[in-house]
Amino acid sequence: HAVGMRAGERCVVLLALTAGQVPSRYDPLTGLLDFEALVDRVGRSLERARLEDGSPFALLLVGVDRFTLITVRYGWALGNEALRMVADRLAVNLRPGDVVSRVGGDRFCAILDRLRDPADGALVAERVKEFLGRPFEVGPDEVSLSFSIGVVTSEEGYASAEDMIEDAKTAMLEAQPVVGTSVVARIRATPEVS
Repeated sequence: HAVGMRAGERCVVLLALTAGQVPSRYDPLTGLLDFEALVDRVGRSLERARLEDGSPFALLLVGVDRFTLITVRYGWALGNEALRMVADRLAVNLRPGDVVSRVGGDRFCAILDRLRDPADGALVAERVKEFLGRPFEVGPDEVSLSFSIGVVTSEEGYASAEDMIEDAKTAMLEAQPVVGTSVVARIRATPEVS
C-alpha cells in the first residue's frame, strides 16, 4: 500500500481510530502518517540516497485549493470526509512503497522513493493531478476540487528533511492558482542544476 505500511496495517490503524485509540505518528482523521513521521521518513530517505544506492527520490506536497469553501458549504463533518477521500485516493493510486502523510489541514505529502530519474517526480505529479481531478461525492453533490502540487527531488542535495519539506511547501504555494481560475493543479518541478 502507498501509505508505507504492510497491507493490513492501515486497516488496523483505521479500526483503532474508529475505536477512539490514536496511535502515535498517525493522523487521527485519515490514518495516514503524521508530520513527525514524515520528517523521520524523509530523513531516512535522504540518508539512504546519500550512503547506500544514490537513487533519487521526490516529495510531492499536495494542497487542496480553497478548501475553506467546502467546509463553509457542507460543514466540518463533510469537509473532513472530503479530506479522508483525498487521502484514500492518494494512498491507493501511488506505487507500493511510496509513503503518504497528512501534514496538516488540507495538505498531504507523498515520498516517491527510488526513482529511476529525478524527472519522474513531475511525471507522477501529473498522474496525481489526473486521479485527484475526478469528482468527489461530498454529501449529495459531486464536487471537483482543485489542487496545487509542489515537487522537489533529493538531487538538490538537501542537508535536512525539514529543508526539503519546506522547499516542497514553497513550490506548492507557488503553484496555487489565482482565485477564479479553472486550473486543477499546477506543478513546479525543481529545475535541474547545471
